[in-house]
Amino acid sequence: QGDVLELAVSRSDETFKRSDEKRIAWDWVYLGTTVVEIRVPVVFRYHLRLSDPWQLASRGQVCVVRAPAIQPSLPPAIGTAKLEKRAESGWARFDKNDKLDELERSLTGILEQRATDPEHLQLVREACRKSVAEFVRNWLVREQQWRRDRFTSIIVVFPDEIAAGSDQELSRLQNEPTIQLKGP
Repeated sequence: QGDVLELAVSRSDETFKRSDEKRIAWDWVYLGTTVVEIRVPVVFRYHLRLSDPWQLASRGQVCVVRAPAIQPSLPPAIGTAKLEKRAESGWARFDKNDKLDELERSLTGILEQRATDPEHLQLVREACRKSVAEFVRNWLVREQQWRRDRFTSIIVVFPDEIAAGSDQELSRLQNEPTIQLKGP
């Protein structure tokens, strides 16, 4: 509906591995271990919702922006053409295909959790910050506010980096500019 601003894309090869050991007779008889592994290229996309709250403040020629939270676009895209599977079973195990199917069915849920974990979000944070800054810069250009005598730099922060406060608190933020006006 035009409410999503895509900010960043992250591509990675993800590997999923599970093993299952079986024993019988009160754990005295070892039947073997089934090991399954899937390796697949994944594309994680991140966005923000334009309708979520934004906070803007100015400090001289600096436009300070507290953008909405970064969110993953779910589900992540799985590159099935390059999906690799591997399975092996112990001597008395015949369930490797079932275990492989079970792991494959769980991929989407696991990848959705990975997309939202702080480590993955940290990987794309600076790319997201630059995307928001470019979006705001384009808006300032349209409004004829991006020029030497008005705004010359933009600082972008996200809600998890600074608590919601007043415009005055935001304007006192001393972060390095995300982007600056270049040239004469």
